[in-house]
Amino acid sequence: VYTSLIFATSVGAKLLFGLLLDSAHAYRAAAAGCALQLCGCLLLLSPAVIDGAWTLTPTTSAHQLAAFALVYGAGYGASFTLVQSRAAKLFGAREGFARLQSFLLVAQYLGSFLGVAVTGYLRDATGAYTAPFCVLVLLAAAACVLCHLSYAMPPRRALLSIVATLPPIVAPSPAASSSESATSGNLSSRSAPPTVLEDEFRGLERRGQ
Repeated sequence: VYTSLIFATSVGAKLLFGLLLDSAHAYRAAAAGCALQLCGCLLLLSPAVIDGAWTLTPTTSAHQLAAFALVYGAGYGASFTLVQSRAAKLFGAREGFARLQSFLLVAQYLGSFLGVAVTGYLRDATGAYTAPFCVLVLLAAAACVLCHLSYAMPPRRALLSIVATLPPIVAPSPAASSSESATSGNLSSRSAPPTVLEDEFRGLERRGQ
């Protein structure tokens, strides 16, 4: 039942967040999706008192598990859509984007496989699902941070700030000698790439936002 809830909710979330991520509220939608995923992971755990000390244990409440299935399913669907769309907006116009998208898909499937294996190993090693569920919470929190950074500091913006700090090259005076003019001409020809790069990075930055 819970698996079906996760699947159904994730399908609806993919459609909804696909629309929201193409709107003017893309950052808020992305942050909400990652927050839903984090909250869903937290719902897997419940505080308990064992031997007089507070600790976390996997929840056994049917209501909490149902809430987990709904919240995590929505967060999973939103995060899946975010990974696909954000990469396209940041790097879609760049050469080699198809290879990047293929790498992202392989990484997702590899992460799914390793997640199952690591969860089983931690369960056998500790005798409970508390440890793997805690790892899941940490990974969801890391996803929230990475989501914020992808909007707050796109990769091309850092390069744009470096290009903007390059000193301008003064044009040669008319009275300069022919040798000085040739030298200045060489310098002027070398000054063109930063301007071209600056325009390109600004265009990529606008597409990334």
